[in-house]
Amino acid sequence: MTMAVVTPEPYPSQKPADSGEPSTLEAVRAFWDVEACGTHFITEARDKGEFFERYRRFRYETEWHIPRLVPFAAARGRKVLEIGCGNGADGVLFAQNGADYTGIDLTPAAVTAAREHFSLMGVSGDFRIGNAEALAFPDASFSMVYSYGVLHHSPDAQKAVNEIWRVLESSGLATVMLYNRHSFNYYVRIMLLIRLRALAYCMCRRLWKGDEGSPEDSFLGVRGNAGRTVLAAHYANFLRDG
Repeated sequence: MTMAVVTPEPYPSQKPADSGEPSTLEAVRAFWDVEACGTHFITEARDKGEFFERYRRFRYETEWHIPRLVPFAAARGRKVLEIGCGNGADGVLFAQNGADYTGIDLTPAAVTAAREHFSLMGVSGDFRIGNAEALAFPDASFSMVYSYGVLHHSPDAQKAVNEIWRVLESSGLATVMLYNRHSFNYYVRIMLLIRLRALAYCMCRRLWKGDEGSPEDSFLGVRGNAGRTVLAAHYANFLRDG
């Protein structure tokens, strides 16, 4: 059994990775169910087909290391489980390389998006809403398990790791990427700049605009998006947790 772990720069996350505060599975699910992860980077598209095409191009131009590090070609004829399927871009590559693909995600938004992506690309896969800490599969069900930028959001990451080992065949391969907390990106962009902008958004909406108002446009783009859906999730957390 082999596990490959890659730890590049961090990405803004829910409380488990950002603040050191305890979180719950429901809190993580609620935050990420606003939209499939990465959706906010694509602000304009004529239809779903163009959206997924632009999303794939953006993903592999921005994170060019993924096709180099992830053994997509080695998946031919093998049962592959992806934990955290998101918009399904990486899953499509597994399926196009002949994998018997299963993708799970904690959120219905991601499962729906990935299923639509596969359908538009003409490839097949099995998609389920699932919890990485309690995988609904028998022991040794998969010869490959893949998870990119997901497990550090789990309230109990050790349970998720234990589950990976459980469902992986004895000669299987697990490829896991976790974000690196101790980096310039984490301390400066996430802990300082993004948090200040999110706080400014929340205070503006709360104090000047009212609960039903919208912030000034200058506060948009906290996570790279021009829409307000993710910011609305931050605002809901602000009202609940302070």
